[in-house]
Amino acid sequence: MAAMTGAVSPNNKSFSQWLRGRKGQQVMIMTLFMAIPLILLFTFTYLPFAEMIGFSFYDMKYVGARKFVGWKNYASVFSRQDCFGALKLSLYYMAGSIVQLVLSLYLATVLSFKVKGGNIFKGFMFFPYLINGIAIGFIFKFFYTRGFVFDTVLQWCGFQLDNLPYWLKDQSINNFSLVGTSVWRYFGQNMVLFIGAIMSVDGELYEEREPNKSQKKTGKMVPIHTLRNVSRIKEISEIVHANGGKVAATCVVCNPWILDKLEPYADALTFQYTVSPVAMDHALRAQLDVLSGDYNPTGKMSLTMVSCMDVIAITEQEIDGVMREVCASPNDVPGYDKDQYIDPAILSGVKGGSYAYCDADGNYYRCGFGLDFNS
Repeated sequence: MAAMTGAVSPNNKSFSQWLRGRKGQQVMIMTLFMAIPLILLFTFTYLPFAEMIGFSFYDMKYVGARKFVGWKNYASVFSRQDCFGALKLSLYYMAGSIVQLVLSLYLATVLSFKVKGGNIFKGFMFFPYLINGIAIGFIFKFFYTRGFVFDTVLQWCGFQLDNLPYWLKDQSINNFSLVGTSVWRYFGQNMVLFIGAIMSVDGELYEEREPNKSQKKTGKMVPIHTLRNVSRIKEISEIVHANGGKVAATCVVCNPWILDKLEPYADALTFQYTVSPVAMDHALRAQLDVLSGDYNPTGKMSLTMVSCMDVIAITEQEIDGVMREVCASPNDVPGYDKDQYIDPAILSGVKGGSYAYCDADGNYYRCGFGLDFNS
């Protein structure tokens, strides 16, 4: 069954009625909870920043009245070479931060999966962040000292001590040494943050599907996003049927679905084409009217549901001497008319022999299809 639904304007409410309602209470609670941190943020961040901008136009003195000098302070800053030298120095650390983030994200991606000894490795990488900064300074003072740890390791690799620079004394290279120390200390923290973000994604949002030929180059299954908890539909259907019940399902669609994991386990199926919060309540009521028998459905499908992955599979073909990815069904042809453009060999192995999904009763879910109580 298919039901078309529409939206009507909500009833007008006064502000006091809205405030006493659920939505108003939610907004009021959120506003009150946000008020204190926003006040603190303004008091200790934005207000001091604005005051600093104001002070920048004065000749500030520890003793005596301050004197307004206008833009002279800015002219002085942009004409001093030592200020530009400090800005140039920060470029080393900007480049180091990029290396740090890339390395952290790479390791986080690897360690977010099951890796032998992964937890120990995470601990080793995160531990430097916990070390006191003064201790870090002493560690790397000896690490970079002439003839000590770093130089010894390089000599093992075949370098001569006389040809090695003074890592902290030589101004042409000491910034690289300090940036390397910073990366070593802080990339573990970023790695843990990235791992937390990756692990927070619900594993049920992924399902392994057979990859197309261009993906088979890796030799691995490719995880793609799919319907959440789709594996439980069969289980729920069996429980309901075992207790003498019927299963009615609703598809909220804006693109074609492959229904092989839903339709076979449902006794009734409706399609909804709106996700608007305003229209959602009316859409659900319309479907309940249909499912309860109070209204004979008149809606028709505006999309063609896909029969299986084979009819939308992508293969590599050589065209004009260039390898290109080609879809089994052309994208510039509407779904209800794709069959004549698909290889018959592909359709011969598809249930119903069509691009459109075919159910057990022989109904093809093409654009314009819809059942009613007399069907």
